[in-house]
Amino acid sequence: MGADMGRPYETELAELEQTFQWCVAANVDELAGSILDSAGGRMLAVGSGGSLTSAHFLSLLHSLFTANSAQVFTPYELLASPQSLHDAAVLISSAGGSNPDVLSCVEKVTTRYPRQLLAVTTRASSKLEKLLQQFPWARCHAYKTPVRKDGFLATNSLVATITLLIRAYEQAFRVPTCLSPNLSDIVQPAVLGDDILEQMSRDATSVVERPTIVVLYGGDTKPAAADFESRFVEAALANVQLADFRNFAHGRHHWLAQHADTSAVVSFSSPQDDAVAKRTLSLIPATVPRLSISVQAGILGALSAVVHSIYLAQVAGQTKQMDPGRPHVPTFGRKLYHLKGSPQGLPVDFKTRDRAVIAIERKSGFSIASLVQRNEIDGWMDLHQKFLQRLSDANFRAIVFDYDGTLCGPERRLEGPVDAIVEKLKELSKAGITIAIATGRGKSVRKDLQKRIRSPKIRRQVVLGYHNGAEIGTLADNFCPPVDPPLRRQLKPVLKQILDSPLISENADIQAKGGQITLELHECLNRSSLYDEVTRIVAASSQTGLNVVTSTHSIDVLAPGISKRSVLKHLEGLGIERPEILCVGDRGNWPGNDASLLSHPLSLCVDEVSSDPTTCWNISDRYQRYDAATLEVLEMLHATGGTAKLDVTRIQP
Repeated sequence: MGADMGRPYETELAELEQTFQWCVAANVDELAGSILDSAGGRMLAVGSGGSLTSAHFLSLLHSLFTANSAQVFTPYELLASPQSLHDAAVLISSAGGSNPDVLSCVEKVTTRYPRQLLAVTTRASSKLEKLLQQFPWARCHAYKTPVRKDGFLATNSLVATITLLIRAYEQAFRVPTCLSPNLSDIVQPAVLGDDILEQMSRDATSVVERPTIVVLYGGDTKPAAADFESRFVEAALANVQLADFRNFAHGRHHWLAQHADTSAVVSFSSPQDDAVAKRTLSLIPATVPRLSISVQAGILGALSAVVHSIYLAQVAGQTKQMDPGRPHVPTFGRKLYHLKGSPQGLPVDFKTRDRAVIAIERKSGFSIASLVQRNEIDGWMDLHQKFLQRLSDANFRAIVFDYDGTLCGPERRLEGPVDAIVEKLKELSKAGITIAIATGRGKSVRKDLQKRIRSPKIRRQVVLGYHNGAEIGTLADNFCPPVDPPLRRQLKPVLKQILDSPLISENADIQAKGGQITLELHECLNRSSLYDEVTRIVAASSQTGLNVVTSTHSIDVLAPGISKRSVLKHLEGLGIERPEILCVGDRGNWPGNDASLLSHPLSLCVDEVSSDPTTCWNISDRYQRYDAATLEVLEMLHATGGTAKLDVTRIQP
């Protein structure tokens, strides 16, 4: 039992050029922004079926452009992996965005708090896009390509995803595109349309007619090898074995020795491995048919090799009188596709402790499975419980908030907090709780808040610590911070070096006054490189006591003694003791600009936590970050009689 499904493969091949040209002209600004945000760390590339080739290509791109590590996973592999995701970007490729394994992966990966969660699809309004909309911090880049969806095998969606990723990386790193206007010029220059298939048929028929094909590959051509295996096995065109050119020499050649009459070899190589490919093929017995596909180096070669793989499936289909795009799919195959199954990520004892598990994994940097294996889970459960107990026991008379990333999310930096947060702040202030804000910014914060908080009484009660605590006043004080205070002498030699740095001047706007030098980062920028340059300049200076801190949008160099903890000292001067103060921020891990503030024993983080196990925990729901997590904290606070209690019962194990 079963049914034929898909579209004629030949029809899909005829549409590749149209798809490619559309992608070359498509707007990739937002995707490039996401790529840049992930450039400073490792990338986990996720895909299943034909989209696994996209994941392999993404891994190649990320390594080439950033020199950082990139790993390839299927959705099941990622969920089964015990590694921490806190320092990684996860990018999921899914053509239609309805793959049940991908959807399950997204739902569960959010609990492991990846640094970024991204998706690329070639269909708008998919289930995946709608699911990711539940997580304001995640991004789904959905492109509506001009041709119909793929048949049984990934064709146009694969070329589209790879092309869009290439352009996004190129744009993010400000390099001219390597892509030609026409796909045929990349695959086989001077060979057009049907001539490509004709030439491949002449070269490849004796190879693809064999039941087993050994595929050899190098660095640039690994995505093509992965695609060949996926394509030929899924369409039942051949059994495929993969090996790089040297791993093939470690015993895998023995298959050919025993099965020479039923096997063939396909070699995908670029200039970096052409020599070893040629020598390897020369040693294979002459009775074994072989096909050597040599492509140009780098990204163009990698894309060309993948498209060769796509065309080779058509040659194999013609040879074996099968349509790769319209196979007969058995009933059990359909049931397997729709089967819902994922690895059990938590030991049984911890299944009922969802909020505790999430908080511990964020704080420790390890998965629960790893902590159990290391025999450390009981210690972390105890630390978590003791922290919650301290929060629950405290009577808060003041709450200190960071502004950007805490009271307003990164996307609302120029708009200010959402109405729900403003109303909660007003309620707390009316109940006698002192609201304080410690920000790296200046008067723009005062102006934003004055538009939202009209009451003169509340304005007089709200404390504002500007420029990382360098100037402190109230929301009612229109003369704080002072206009253009002179730059402190310790910062002047550092400012000169910063202004002389081409890397900094080309990629950031520089402001310097009072006790702070601020670098407002441009959108397309490798932030880690800029931070390294600033810290190099500060370290090389003769000045002592300077600090370099970062936020979601800037890097600040602070004069000696400047710290957001100055706001705590100010509150002490108002008669509020340290144990009566709760601090909330988003950048608790050094060099985050909330690190000093969130070292306070009673502090909560709504994004990056510190390594201190006694404070700066992130106890928010798995779906929340930034201002959404802050709103959750505000909803947990109940104020009466001039003090507020934090109700942590909902997150108790």
